[in-house]
Amino acid sequence: MTMSTRRLYSIAAVAVVVLAAAWYLGVYRPSSAKVSAAHKAYSAAASQVRQLDAQVASLQALEAHIPADKARLASLEAAVPTTENLRGLLDQLHALATSTGTELTTVSPGPPQSAAGTQTASASGKSASGLQEIPLSMSASGTYGQLTSFMSGLTNLKRSMVIQSVSITSGSKGQLAASLSTQVFYAP
Repeated sequence: MTMSTRRLYSIAAVAVVVLAAAWYLGVYRPSSAKVSAAHKAYSAAASQVRQLDAQVASLQALEAHIPADKARLASLEAAVPTTENLRGLLDQLHALATSTGTELTTVSPGPPQSAAGTQTASASGKSASGLQEIPLSMSASGTYGQLTSFMSGLTNLKRSMVIQSVSITSGSKGQLAASLSTQVFYAP
């Protein structure tokens, strides 16, 4: 091998090393950093996707409860309406009396007032919780079975009612007369 061939190989080898170094520093290393950054971003995005999937699953589970929650809300709104709705209450009482065979002789509502046991009343006279009560006196007559069915039915009305006192006296022909003092509520 001659000196010029050896020199040519040496220059070629140096040129290959210089080109490899230039390629490494100019192309591979920056691309490698971009690829590494892309992998980190992908990992972060995948983690976020897993978290969002978990949230979606949780929200879908909650969404499945919406119909039951709406039905429960409707029953609570019926139990404590936003208005006095005495007409609806009287209809319920009449239907109960009819179904139990009880004769409902009088129903006397009193004026609405702030519910006892609630927080302090505001200047408007409403309790801070907004719950108002209407005292309701009733008189009914019927047999023992009819009256017990009627009073049991009072606890199952759609409208929330609290029985404060009951007074039962005997009447004629095996009939009993009951006087009830109750309270119904509304939340204006």
